[in-house]
Amino acid sequence: MTSLGSASSQTTPATAADLGAQIGLVARGDTAAFDAVYEQIASSVYGIVWRVIRDPAQSEEVTQDVLLEIWRDASKFDPERGSAMAWVMTRAHRRAVDRAWILTGVEPYFGATDGCGWSDTAYAKWLADLLVSQLLAPGR
Repeated sequence: MTSLGSASSQTTPATAADLGAQIGLVARGDTAAFDAVYEQIASSVYGIVWRVIRDPAQSEEVTQDVLLEIWRDASKFDPERGSAMAWVMTRAHRRAVDRAWILTGVEPYFGATDGCGWSDTAYAKWLADLLVSQLLAPGR
């Protein structure tokens, strides 16, 4: 496995299909397939987590949690419902939002949704409140 910063974040159609196949193998406990999944997604997961949390140590911890979750829940991936990268990145973003909520104490808003748990307006309001709280944080 490489460090988080060195894995490529470029996904081509061929590697996207390969990622789905690799996650299928991970679901059967294939550690070599997990290594391949890690190489393909680690830097992208870290990137989206960092963009939400903006703290390197917390971002690394959440990234580890997400990768562990991918290992544990690989059998839940359904290629009929979307791409493997979308499945991974959705999990990463949700974990990052959860951690940001814990770190800042700014509660996310929930309202009418599009099926993913957030309305566009509710998410935008929550994100704006989060960013304002970070800007007004002591020592900033």
